[in-house]
Amino acid sequence: MLYQGRQRAARAALAAAILLGLLQAGLAGLPAGNARAQELKVRPLLDFSSFVFGGSAAWQPEWAEEWSWSAAAGWGLPTHRLHYRVGAARPLGDTGALNLYYLNWPSKLAGQSYQEGILAQAAVQPRPRDLLSLQGFAGSTVPDSGADGTPTGGGEALQVRYLQLGYKAQLWHSPGWDGKAVAVAVLGQTPADGGAFYSLNLAVPVQRGFWYLIPRAGYSQGADHLPGFQQYLGGYSTGWLRGYASSQFAGPALVNLTLEYRRPIPPLERTGIPVLSQLQAGAFYDAGAILSPGQRWSAAQWHQSYGLTLALPVIGSLVGADAAWNETGALRWNLRLSGEF
Repeated sequence: MLYQGRQRAARAALAAAILLGLLQAGLAGLPAGNARAQELKVRPLLDFSSFVFGGSAAWQPEWAEEWSWSAAAGWGLPTHRLHYRVGAARPLGDTGALNLYYLNWPSKLAGQSYQEGILAQAAVQPRPRDLLSLQGFAGSTVPDSGADGTPTGGGEALQVRYLQLGYKAQLWHSPGWDGKAVAVAVLGQTPADGGAFYSLNLAVPVQRGFWYLIPRAGYSQGADHLPGFQQYLGGYSTGWLRGYASSQFAGPALVNLTLEYRRPIPPLERTGIPVLSQLQAGAFYDAGAILSPGQRWSAAQWHQSYGLTLALPVIGSLVGADAAWNETGALRWNLRLSGEF
């Protein structure tokens, strides 16, 4: 307990030192007579990928050349707690970027909760519309403690190190016809027991007019004791199954298919009123199966759900709500915060 307390104190001191250093560096870089050009840029924080909403600040002092500095803090909807990150970034060539952070932030790799430690990210575009990314993390991940998947953020911290490699490829693109492939591989280790784990995930989002199709597949090995590194089915988890609770089903392997028809509402679209004219409505069907440890695909149980959706495009994501029924006829309402489509 004493060692864990010292670790937490060291992390807090390091984060405070970094934040103070960045503030001092940013203010020291303000040239006399040109303060406005170097002043802090404070903006609202709307992180739809991690569901954190708050504020952020960024600045780039002249002495730092191509490096820019940033700090952000906000409230995490899945975790019901305050999160922060401080770091620096610089461009890589004409199309890439390098980011270095010390953070306490929600992560899909932490299940429904968060991770704390040092994160390095690099991304480049090998060709137009493609994206190659590499991410490394060393720190702790704090998973759910709720047995039913309820996001509590009160689980026991697990020390973990991992590398994540991702590639998003544009398969084809033309007006009204779009197809992508998104592949993500994770290789990691838990220092406490020296155990290794890995996961592979593939999704192929396809859009044809107002029709959207996403087949997904995933596999994990050695991650049975690591919530977030397994495969999840239910709600808007790894595999979409909106008639069930988020992450209701978990296991080492996943197959999932989502089919959705969604379009602007004609009477509202004709009004030309901002926001109102962009509102979209439609219907969907989700189906998927997930394996329990040691289970064969022939014994896997398939689940399905269907329903109605209402969505609004906001900053490259969709915000809205779903009314979903599963095969038992039970109705479930979902808040939609997604960038998949």
